[in-house]
Amino acid sequence: MSEGNHLLLRGEHGIGKTHMVKKLAQENGWLYLPICKPPKQVLLKIAESIFTNGKSDPRYKTCKSGTLIEIVDILSGLIESSGKKIIVALDEIHGATGISCSTYHLLMRATDNILFITIATEPYIEKTVTRPENKRFFWELNDIEVFSLDDKESTELAEEFFDKYKIDDKSHINRIVRNSNGNPLAIENSVRLLARGEPEIKNDKMAKDGAINLFPLVLMFLVSLVALRYLFRGMQDYEMASLSSFVGLMSMFAVRYLGKLKKS
Repeated sequence: MSEGNHLLLRGEHGIGKTHMVKKLAQENGWLYLPICKPPKQVLLKIAESIFTNGKSDPRYKTCKSGTLIEIVDILSGLIESSGKKIIVALDEIHGATGISCSTYHLLMRATDNILFITIATEPYIEKTVTRPENKRFFWELNDIEVFSLDDKESTELAEEFFDKYKIDDKSHINRIVRNSNGNPLAIENSVRLLARGEPEIKNDKMAKDGAINLFPLVLMFLVSLVALRYLFRGMQDYEMASLSSFVGLMSMFAVRYLGKLKKS
């Protein structure tokens, strides 16, 4: 950053990326935004932080009614004339759209006095980076991977949380550190649950985002749909009974599959 480089911080969910950046933003006067889209709202937040009177400034109203390119022109001119470095931290950058990336790329190319610190969660960032409309923006970012805590760091963090939640019995720290796999969020969740007297959740069983595989349900539906077409061809009682059994079997598989999705 001291060399004027834009950053991309990437790592697993709950590893402490956001906590670290928010703390640095508070200490250094950076603009931290928990969102990366829509781009116009992000630009307006940057404008609000630059204008002395915030939203009351007439130029803010001009920005609000302007296009993305017009806002970029206004902001880049103000930033350049001020001579000050503006540091903007954008969280959840793995969810950025093509228009968002194009807008931020346009702003960073318009002035050298703005730096972006972006935060992304693995593995979602991989798809975002490889999209053609996003590449120009991500090419400008220095990629930094944030790793999990080691045992010593995890233990120190657990002790801080024990003090925060006023737990005197620290005999559980080693178990919590072992189950957390160096994930700060998992450590805090475990300590908080311990303070409430609730059972601990291991890190590998924590709720995680993930795609739901609906292919089996779609396949069952299509097969049943084809089978039901025979209802309009004058089926005999035996054929009707066979079809009813088949549809019932498909329904049972669908219900069981949905039940497993709900548990997972």
